[in-house]
Amino acid sequence: MRKTKGFTLVEIIIVVVILGILAAVAMPKVTCGQAGAAAIRTTQANLEVIRETLRLKYSKEYTAGGTGWPSIDATDFRDGRFPKNILNNNSSILVTDAPTETNPTHASAGWWYDTVNGQIGAYSDTAGYVDTKNWY
Repeated sequence: MRKTKGFTLVEIIIVVVILGILAAVAMPKVTCGQAGAAAIRTTQANLEVIRETLRLKYSKEYTAGGTGWPSIDATDFRDGRFPKNILNNNSSILVTDAPTETNPTHASAGWWYDTVNGQIGAYSDTAGYVDTKNWY
């Protein structure tokens, strides 16, 4: 009898099935992690757009003799809309006189703006899974 070396068709099919099961289990975990990270990075970028707009408005008003932090509204942005907070899918700004670092979630606003010290921050998703309290 002659011995041949190699894999049988059944062995190859079993390996392919096992690899397919592993890929099916791992793929959602990889894509969900990337989508969550992308939402955080996009929200951080949008927050920086709001901050830069506020800095420009502050410098214009300061050179004109204004004092304190200016108000900010949708007309301050090129398209007439606030950038969207992807974490809670909201683009409105809640104006406050104290930072909201102890309560970073809000269902009706995407951003908070403290007019006393000029800080702007992002609200988290409504369940509070993303920690945004240090984003100001």
